[in-house]
Amino acid sequence: MTTPTLIEPTLIERERTYDRFAPHLVPQPYWRFPHALWFWAMGLGAGTFMVRHAFSIADTGTVLGLSLLDVLGLVLVGIGGLILILDLGRPERVLKALKRPDRSWIARGAIADFVFLIVGAVYLLPGWFEALPWTDEPFLEANLTAQVMIAVAFAAAALIIAYPGMVMYEGLSIRLWHSALVPAQFIAHALTSSMGLTLLVLAVGGRLEQVQTELAIGFLVGLVATLGLTHMYVVERAHEHSPAARAGLHRLLRGRMAGHFWVSVLVGYGVPVILTLIALAAPSTGAVLLATGGALSVLGSLQFRYAQLCAGVKVTPLG
Repeated sequence: MTTPTLIEPTLIERERTYDRFAPHLVPQPYWRFPHALWFWAMGLGAGTFMVRHAFSIADTGTVLGLSLLDVLGLVLVGIGGLILILDLGRPERVLKALKRPDRSWIARGAIADFVFLIVGAVYLLPGWFEALPWTDEPFLEANLTAQVMIAVAFAAAALIIAYPGMVMYEGLSIRLWHSALVPAQFIAHALTSSMGLTLLVLAVGGRLEQVQTELAIGFLVGLVATLGLTHMYVVERAHEHSPAARAGLHRLLRGRMAGHFWVSVLVGYGVPVILTLIALAAPSTGAVLLATGGALSVLGSLQFRYAQLCAGVKVTPLG
């Protein structure tokens, strides 16, 4: 009697017909670009709202009489929410997604989306109705009623940024995602790209001068932190001994997603570091450089999210 050999799972793309019922490593087929766009839009929108109030940016420009940065934040989160609704497919599934917030990060995130959109929209109304008893100024300059609204929206925005990373972390079958550094990455990417978007908007509108240095320093710290977390994540996943984690990391660094990953890291975050350092050393050219770096970080964040999602690999007994 022969002893059965343990079959090491291999990537399905290299399998032959006679290996059909051996364990396979299969790229996850469900979370693709629409989900990357969903996570990116929500994080960018929520982060932009947080950046505006954290840096107390009063002169943001307006659209239809409303603060441009706040409107951008609401629109981006709304786009992310719309993608979620379309992904769920039917209205009853949307309501089901709101159940059990004590157990489900999707439910917590969906509730946070609604709270942010409703409270944020109400906070902006003085731009249209000046007689309302609150203002649409940034937190430090607003009256008490507006500060309460901003605090509630700020807390909801923080949850919106973090919850997709927690959803991915809890996906135990995708070992590439099961790292505590994944939620940290979501936070770093969202806040850094939000500062990049803020720099871009203010520079294009000619309103960057008053906050240029503070925002540039914050942007630089975010870029360095994001690059550092990415390095730590790659090293940490490289020490994960499961075949699915190794295959996912190979797919991310050297396989089909490698181009997206390296462009997002080097161009989306590495180049803006250099541009920001030059802008801090030569403030007279800072607006153009910071706007360019900000745009690159916004695009790089989306590309990174897409690469990380599509690099996910799981083990399955069927090919």
